[in-house]
Amino acid sequence: MLSKWIVIPRITTGTQLDPGSKALQDLDWLTELRNKLVHYKSKKIEVEQIQTTDFLWESDAKRAIETVINLALELNNIDAQVYVGWVENEHKSI
Repeated sequence: MLSKWIVIPRITTGTQLDPGSKALQDLDWLTELRNKLVHYKSKKIEVEQIQTTDFLWESDAKRAIETVINLALELNNIDAQVYVGWVENEHKSI
C-alpha cells in the first residue's frame, strides 16, 4: 500500500514523497487501523480481558484526520495542482 504512495507520485510528477516522512509513517498506522476495523474477527472474551486497544478512541479519529491532511499537504509540496484548500477548515474543526 505505502509503495503506491511513493511510486505513483514519482511516475506522475517526477518527484516522490519521502518514505521516511511522518505523513507516510502515519499512513502505515492508518492502514493498520483500517484493516483492524474492516477485518475484525469477533471472539468471545471475558470482561476482564478487554483492553483499551480493543476500541477506536477519539484520539485515533483525530490522528486519522491529521494523517489525511498531512498527506494532502505532502502531495501539494510535490505537485501544486493538488487541491488543499479544504485543509484550513479541517484544522479548525479538529
